[in-house]
Amino acid sequence: MTNTQLTRSSLHSAMQALHERSAKLLDSVDQSTLDSLLATPLWSCSDVLRHLLAWNSVSVEALKSWQQDHSKTLPEFEEFDQLNAYLLDQHRHLSASEARQRNNEAHAAMLALIDAASDQELAYVAVPPGWHSSTSMLGLVDEMIKHDHEHLDQIEAALAKAK
Repeated sequence: MTNTQLTRSSLHSAMQALHERSAKLLDSVDQSTLDSLLATPLWSCSDVLRHLLAWNSVSVEALKSWQQDHSKTLPEFEEFDQLNAYLLDQHRHLSASEARQRNNEAHAAMLALIDAASDQELAYVAVPPGWHSSTSMLGLVDEMIKHDHEHLDQIEAALAKAK
């Protein structure tokens, strides 16, 4: 999906589908399972949920000040994995259920900011924190939805493998 095809309505629908998928996948899984299963070679399923929260939180803050310079919003690291580790550490104290709840709150905040933005603000193209390319507000939210799905795929695979 390109930025020109994105609308407030399409993002609301995509976010609803994301929430339904997340609930279906995670509602019946206990904390200890999410803590013990590896979704990636380095991260548990709980860590992946915290990672999602970290980037969704960064995105909410970026959307709040969309037309400002975001180049110094995040610390600079030589490797992107170092930035991910830094962001994960900021949320490591949260349980998986707390991370899920805060992710839902971040998603709602993103949609509220999109809904409140003028058409001119939505069309403004910026480079979000941690990105190397520019996008619109709608494009950022769309990419974050895709990012969440990508990592839910990892959690789903870990849960299926454990059965």
